[in-house]
Amino acid sequence: MISVPSTVMSTSRTAMRPTFGARYSAATASGAAAMGHLLLGELAVDEGRADEASRELALAEMREPSTELRRRRLDLEGRVALARKDGKAAREVYDRFLAVARAGGRLDDERRALEGRGEALELMGNRSEALDSFARAEELLD
Repeated sequence: MISVPSTVMSTSRTAMRPTFGARYSAATASGAAAMGHLLLGELAVDEGRADEASRELALAEMREPSTELRRRRLDLEGRVALARKDGKAAREVYDRFLAVARAGGRLDDERRALEGRGEALELMGNRSEALDSFARAEELLD
């Protein structure tokens, strides 16, 4: 039997694990790629190309999304649903976005989520609820 010093074993085991720097670089690259797809999706939905925006959303793979990526993704998902005139889906997304915004104490995101929710409710024919959502969004501007 060959005897291997313990220092060699511990070095070889740790060498097999990715370093923090390698994991950080991979996460950063993944995050940058996801952000690129989200930005392209935002541009597409702004220009009325909901299908293209939806494809960019699908490509925005987020293994460990940052709060920024999560927020932007929810907003884009809601905007795509609105562009497709799917009020129910948009409301579900904006309700999730609203919860994330409130949990993070981000008033600008809360306002955006309330506006999106209002647009979704309007599409669904719930005018009074839509007006309430728009009014709550406007209150956040003060």
